[in-house]
Amino acid sequence: MRAIITVMVAICLSIGFAQPNIDWEQDYGSEIADECYDMIRTHENGYLLIGYQHDGREWPTGANCKVIKTDSLGNVIWNQDYAAENLDSLGGYFKCGTQTIDECYILAGTRFTTHPGIYQSYMIKIDGEGNIQWEYSIVRNGPSAFYDVVVSEDGNIYLAGSSGYLTKTDSDGNIIIDADIDIQGNGFDRILLLQDGNLLLAALNPDIILIKIDNDCDPLWTRNLQLNYGMMDIIQTSDDCFICAGYYGGEQGIENAAVKFDNRGNVVWTRNWRYRRSFEYLRSITELNDGSYILGGIGCINPNELPYTFLQRFDNNFQNQWTLSFEEFSSSPRAILANSSGSYIIAGTKTMVLE
Repeated sequence: MRAIITVMVAICLSIGFAQPNIDWEQDYGSEIADECYDMIRTHENGYLLIGYQHDGREWPTGANCKVIKTDSLGNVIWNQDYAAENLDSLGGYFKCGTQTIDECYILAGTRFTTHPGIYQSYMIKIDGEGNIQWEYSIVRNGPSAFYDVVVSEDGNIYLAGSSGYLTKTDSDGNIIIDADIDIQGNGFDRILLLQDGNLLLAALNPDIILIKIDNDCDPLWTRNLQLNYGMMDIIQTSDDCFICAGYYGGEQGIENAAVKFDNRGNVVWTRNWRYRRSFEYLRSITELNDGSYILGGIGCINPNELPYTFLQRFDNNFQNQWTLSFEEFSSSPRAILANSSGSYIIAGTKTMVLE
């Protein structure tokens, strides 16, 4: 019997200007479906893989928030499901996570409820052993989820999510601000803690909307760029600019795309390209210490075949240096972390065919 399953995956590669080498690869998952949405570094220099595990029942029933903690070589230290204990909740997923100043972690996402159309934006704080320190849900009408989270130097927590929601809490999860920002039905995909201590809210698809806010969540400037781009990730660069990575939908179909903005949200340049003649789009981007960039994406040549994964390195002028393709499996690269040793870790979801 032929079956297709998904598992969480982490891959370590040695970096260089030539083709990189795969140092190790670890797969984590059940026999049905696991999805990795984010990866963060632990205080011990290992990794937390964040997402959900699904037991095969009709979605969303059976989807449980999931976290895997590993050491620096990807070996599992603990594997924890955070199943819904409330009878009103059907399960959920973690979409994002971050470290706290007291060596714990904030994880955030959504809970599905038994009430049609009612969702809970959900966050928890766990210690290094995976024990819950506190948890908090905000009940909203309609789809509701936290998509990204950051912690400021004073310990306050900022969360961005669906339908333009912006939430600020203290270090114990008590709500200070819960605002609904009108961005024409879009949600905030990312929130960045900036070099100047302020924050950037980014709605990346279908329009690129950037809003810079101060620590009190008051807007400093807003940019609404109605470009024909669908962006999946954004970073602040070392030269105090921003780069989005995603896809461009033009006359030739879907292809990889990147857009650079200055620190006021004005477009500096746009790039779009294909690694192959196929459907492709980028999922993640990170900047390395030398000012170059690693981008991860996924593509498909034949709709009847599994898609392929690729990584590309660009120099600080955004000129391609190398491309690495993973032909043996389909993996959607959700996060890339650079190590001081010169290697980097890619985490995502891997599709496997079982015969």
